[in-house]
Order: sequence, then C-alpha cells, then structure tokens
Amino acid sequence: MRKFFKHILVTAFAMSFIGSISASEAVRDPMKTNFIDSRALIQEDFSGIETTPIVNAFLSWMNETQGDIMIMPPTDSDVLFFDLALKGGEGQMKVFDMDLQADGSNPDPWSKGCRHTFYLIRVTSSHPVVKALDGEDRQILAFTFAGCAFKFIAVVADRMKDDQMLYTTMLHELGHMWGLPDNKGGKSSIMNGSWPGSKCITKKDLKDVYEKHNKAGLEPKDRGCN
Repeated sequence: MRKFFKHILVTAFAMSFIGSISASEAVRDPMKTNFIDSRALIQEDFSGIETTPIVNAFLSWMNETQGDIMIMPPTDSDVLFFDLALKGGEGQMKVFDMDLQADGSNPDPWSKGCRHTFYLIRVTSSHPVVKALDGEDRQILAFTFAGCAFKFIAVVADRMKDDQMLYTTMLHELGHMWGLPDNKGGKSSIMNGSWPGSKCITKKDLKDVYEKHNKAGLEPKDRGCN
C-alpha cells in the first residue's frame, strides 16, 4: 500500500512534524490539552514542490495553536483505508462517487467515534466536481469535506499560480477542516473566501477555531497575525 506515498515525502513529513511538536511542546501551557488530534495523508500525485507549501500550512496551524491542533503522519491503516475506500482498490478516485450527505451530517466530525485522518487529493480544473462547483464569476481553488468517516481536501492544482497561493489556500481549507466557515466580512481572516485575502492565520481565526471547539478564551494571546 505504500505505493500511494513517495518515500522522500514521508521522510520530510516525519522530520517536519517532529521538529514542530518539539517546538510547540516547549512553549505550551502544561494545563492545556490539544483538542484536535489528526493525521494527514497526501496523495502521491502531488509533486515534491507542491508538497512543501502544504506541509508548511500544516506546521503553521500547529505552531499558531501551540500544539492544540496536531497533524501527524498517517498510519498503515490510513493508507489501506485510502486505497480501499477512497480509491476503491482500483487506482481511481472513488470518493466523489459516494453519498457523503449522511456522513457530513455529524455535528462534530472530530468526536471520539470518528476518523481523525484527512486526505489531500490532487485534482485539476477539468474534473467534473470542480466544473460543478465553479460559478459564473468564480473559479474554485480547492474544496473541503469533513465528515465523520471521510475527510479530504481536494486541491485544484493547475490553478495554483505559485507556492504562496497554494500555501494560503491550504491555510484556508484547513480552517474548513477544523470547522470554520467562510468569512466574507473582510480580508482580516484566512477564512475570507476571495483571493488574495489574508496570507496568514490571524488572531480572529484563532479565536474562532477555539470558540468552535468550546475552548473560548484559551487561544494563545501572542499568536496570529493582525
């Protein structure tokens, strides 16, 4: 099942996570506990160049929350689940053929009984789901689904102009993964749905994600831009 990984990317993940965890634990309040423990699997269709800003977005969310949100490398069972459930064991992406409505109805997809692994899927603008989501006055850059059993972020790779665009898009989509909605009220939030918006996780974003998970007032006061 390791065919879905490029070994060098797995190694880079592990080293990045270890460094981030060490840095976060050094500054965390010992009375606090992380409220999202997650794992991430990146589809091997992403190139190494594309993977770098994705990993940097993971690290930014972990660092800005000082480890209250954790993203770890996947397990062997995560890879198996990806192969059998999301790819149907046939090498073709099957997740878009599933009825995800019931799975997405769970009010807390990060509860104890749900899977805490999310998957990064690479698509292009020619994908039928992307065409269906595009509007007359917009072209989507990515979309996120966070259900109890299935969680994934699909990146429209051919619309990414550069690393910065992919990085901020991933910051935004990870916000959706943690349960935050689009924020159309201004550009002072990474959850603003327009491009270009904020280029970093703001203090408002941190406040919102802590409130979303019933941790209001516990967000690190010295973190977040703006």
